[in-house]
Amino acid sequence: MKSIIIAKLTEMYGSKIPYNFECRDDITKIPNNINELDLVRIIGISCDNAIEESKALLKQKKKAHIEIMISSNEDGEFEYEIQNKRRDSEISLKQIQQRGYSTKKSHSGMGLANINSIKNKYENMTISYEVPKGYFDFYLVIEPEE
Repeated sequence: MKSIIIAKLTEMYGSKIPYNFECRDDITKIPNNINELDLVRIIGISCDNAIEESKALLKQKKKAHIEIMISSNEDGEFEYEIQNKRRDSEISLKQIQQRGYSTKKSHSGMGLANINSIKNKYENMTISYEVPKGYFDFYLVIEPEE
C-alpha cells in the first residue's frame, strides 16, 4: 500500500498537480478479511482518476488540486478519502459506476466498475461518491471484522 501511495504522489508532483496528503498515524494493519491487493487496486484506480482529471484541468489552464487522507484507528477501522477538483460537467453518480461508461475520451470505463466489483466481495467495506460543486469525492471505510 505504501508503494502505490508513493508512486501516485510522485506522479502528482511530476505532473505539477498541487496536492495534500494526510496520514497522521502509522497504518500497521487493515482488517484481516481484506486482500491487500484489492485495497491497492482501489487506491490506484481512484488516484489515477483524480490525476487524469487534474491533468485535464491543467491542460485547460484551470486550477487542479487533490486531497488524500488515510487513517486507521485502534479499533481496526480503516478510512481512505481522495477528493479532486473537477471540470464543470454534470456527473451522474449511478452512471459513472457502470461498466463501460467513461467521462474521458478513448477510455474503457472500467475503473469505478472494477472498484464496485471489489467492494461487493466484502460486507465490511463501504464506498461512497459525492460531487460537491467543483469537486469529486471518493470515500472508503473498512469496518473491523466482528
